[in-house]
Amino acid sequence: MGDIDSGEKELRLADPDIERAITLIAQARGTASRSHLTPRRRPVDLMRRRRHRSTLFTAAATGVLGQSLERQALSQMISEGATDQPVQPLPAGLKAPVVDFRDVAAQTGLSAVVVSGDLDQTFVVEGTGTGVAVFDYNNEGLPDIFLVQGDRLKPGPVRLTPHLDHNLGGLRFEDVTEKAGIGHLGWGQGVCAGDPDNDGHVSLFFGQWGRNVFLHYMENGTFRDETRDCGLDRPGSRWSTGCAFIDYDRDGWLDLVVANYIDFNAQETPLPRDRSGCNWKGIPVPYGPRGLKAKP
Repeated sequence: MGDIDSGEKELRLADPDIERAITLIAQARGTASRSHLTPRRRPVDLMRRRRHRSTLFTAAATGVLGQSLERQALSQMISEGATDQPVQPLPAGLKAPVVDFRDVAAQTGLSAVVVSGDLDQTFVVEGTGTGVAVFDYNNEGLPDIFLVQGDRLKPGPVRLTPHLDHNLGGLRFEDVTEKAGIGHLGWGQGVCAGDPDNDGHVSLFFGQWGRNVFLHYMENGTFRDETRDCGLDRPGSRWSTGCAFIDYDRDGWLDLVVANYIDFNAQETPLPRDRSGCNWKGIPVPYGPRGLKAKP
């Protein structure tokens, strides 16, 4: 994130109602008068200022601000030719679907734990999360689930592995990671599934922090690491966050696109509580991505 506190962000205000709302909020929070907020150039740092007891003023100002922003958005829609469409009635005899999502992971056997760093979140790599792929890995006609696994900067007693959950039907899954020959791969970030050799089976590529991995399906329910054999092994460490299989030249063979993030080295990156670290409104936070170089 870099040093966010160095250099104030500015908000250019074009609507007098927005200016009035900002002024009301500032007054309600005990800030100075309009001398601190010039009409066209106002450092916005309201969250940093001490809160005031005037909740009513804040609510009123927020309402004015919301109405003004809504009016500006509507004006922009009209200027671009967009119009608000009325709600169309459903055909006779049809009812609107009822949206009802429920967490049934425990009942279905999906109990895997995915780790992304330690709880104190010292470095930016620990806060990016991992990924998931839903695909039919054994061609049984049911979608299976692959959960990408992260890692820890401080090695634990057990090496972490991703998780492949085989769909048994009837919303039941079985963890077949070990059966599929999949072990520790590294600090995973993203995954894409595809059939790059046109053998009728889906293989997996993982974008990772460190070394990317290509797992080729072996037609016997297992996967094999063929990263080096396929020419996908790159020298040095890198941080790849996403990937996709696409046939970009339409020659009938899937190509691979890999998105890299930043050049990150935990040993050379300042800790949040160091003087050279990053602070957000006085709170130590992980350093980056601002201040770190992009990785081609």
